[in-house]
Amino acid sequence: MPEPTLYDGQTFPGWLFPEHEPMGTNQSRGLTLDSGRQLFLDNFGIYSGEWHPALSPQGLSRTWHQAQKHPANPLIVPDRPWEHMVYLYGDVLYDQATGQWHMWYTNNDFGGPLQQGAAPFDFFSLQYAISRDGIVWEKPRLGLVQRAGQDTNVVINGYGQELKLGAHNVVEDAEAGDPSRRYRMLLNWIKRNPGQGPDPRSGFYQYFSPDGLHWDLSQGKRIVPVYQDSPGVFFKDRGRWLMFIRPRMVDRRLILIISEDGETWQPVGNILEPDLEDGLGNEPYVVGIRPYGCGYIMLVSLFQHFNNSRVDHHLYWSRNLLVWHRCNRPTPIIPLGPAGSWDSEVQYSGDR
Repeated sequence: MPEPTLYDGQTFPGWLFPEHEPMGTNQSRGLTLDSGRQLFLDNFGIYSGEWHPALSPQGLSRTWHQAQKHPANPLIVPDRPWEHMVYLYGDVLYDQATGQWHMWYTNNDFGGPLQQGAAPFDFFSLQYAISRDGIVWEKPRLGLVQRAGQDTNVVINGYGQELKLGAHNVVEDAEAGDPSRRYRMLLNWIKRNPGQGPDPRSGFYQYFSPDGLHWDLSQGKRIVPVYQDSPGVFFKDRGRWLMFIRPRMVDRRLILIISEDGETWQPVGNILEPDLEDGLGNEPYVVGIRPYGCGYIMLVSLFQHFNNSRVDHHLYWSRNLLVWHRCNRPTPIIPLGPAGSWDSEVQYSGDR
């Protein structure tokens, strides 16, 4: 079977998803409406003439709306003695069986009372919260890590590790045959040696857990040997594992890596890089990607070097993982808050 040509003229690599069926054989014939949920983020299937992402179908217009922030924000704040600065370099998963939401988030003790004069950014920890409605969150004392004689909600203690515990990505693998491997985590360990660059042990390591709380760090396997100061994203899609990482090179760009078994990984290549239309110094920093309907949605935290290092969120859309289009350029999908507010300068996205 020949590799299908998609709406933007790109050839979808058959080795990536050989069972993939294109949404339509050409633009004029449109979509098969039973081919999955359709998001009208582009004009594919609704325009019968010459197609181009910037063209509008005759008689139709598209209105974009920015996301509305819930009035209860921020939902997670550093309200425990062992917390100093918390942020969702992490994940939120919903458990259908219990009707609960589970969150893994990061605590950075930079300058906090537990640092005791250590070098900046030496101490990071992975912490856990749970919720019935996704709005009100509890931080259960798990009995795994103590701080100053107190039980905590810390899942993985970054204190005293040879490498710095970086960002993480937790996923549930419902198809795992081994119950002890129900949860997978992609964890970034990083360190810079003064005058020598990144520690050669830095990189993304994979771990397994039966419940998402108990992780054996001695069993971790490094699967991507790159230095990165933000989360990687991975998930299973149509039988294959996809991983997205953003290594720091000359600039920041997003790389796709795939695996048949979740153990051995093969790089595909660069899928998102700094956009010259944004001007110099604007780079993708943190991303969240998920398959949805007939394609993929990506939330990109755009780092703006020459705008006081501000970071805001932009929505991207792809039908093939390889070619991405930004929606409603240049307006962010989630606006920064007003001056002086808690989110007036920087917003990072969780990977889901």
